[in-house]
Amino acid sequence: MLSSIEKARAVARIAVEIFYEGLCTIKGFEPVKNPETFETEQKEIEYYKDIPCNLNIHAKPANQTETTANINYDAMLFMDPDVMVKAGCKIYVSQKGMEYMFQNVGEPVVFSTHQEIMLERIGRA
Repeated sequence: MLSSIEKARAVARIAVEIFYEGLCTIKGFEPVKNPETFETEQKEIEYYKDIPCNLNIHAKPANQTETTANINYDAMLFMDPDVMVKAGCKIYVSQKGMEYMFQNVGEPVVFSTHQEIMLERIGRA
């Protein structure tokens, strides 16, 4: 039987997940032995696909050069606390018709209702 605290946490988790507006795919690199060369190579592996999430972006001033505009903002991803995300994973987010590609820049902060992951944008404008 669930305690009243566990019940409250379950209700709070559902309340947080209502605000998830995006989906993310999480990929990382794993050592894989090449059967032809017998050498170990790093191969990109898809860990999770279409995980509900919410991307929160805080813009910073743009860093413009003659050829490119560097994308500069802080991004935080909110998602299910049961999803295991390793530091250094690539995270692809689709939210409100936009597509983003990030790298996880550290370990997630995990709470009973959600986890928060600091992200760094991959690419330039």
